[in-house]
Amino acid sequence: MSVDIVHELINRLLEAAQREGTFTESVAFEVERAFRHDFNGEKFYVKRGKDDDSEKRSAGVVNDYLSGQPVEQIEKHHGISRATLYRYLKR
Repeated sequence: MSVDIVHELINRLLEAAQREGTFTESVAFEVERAFRHDFNGEKFYVKRGKDDDSEKRSAGVVNDYLSGQPVEQIEKHHGISRATLYRYLKR
């Protein structure tokens, strides 16, 4: 069975908040304890996905640089620092 662990956690938090009326620290610990029990005490880490906008911005910066635009103009147009510009070019 495949479970979206983040969705499951949010649902349990919402249920606890509705059940208790307020979401206190003790309620949070109760939800955490039950959640860990249900998932055998394992710790899960959800990797954050890449933001598509950052890849588009990076491609735009590189294209502008390769087309011969001045570095200062690229920085201003994209709202980035010189270090970020060179980091995009390094990729």
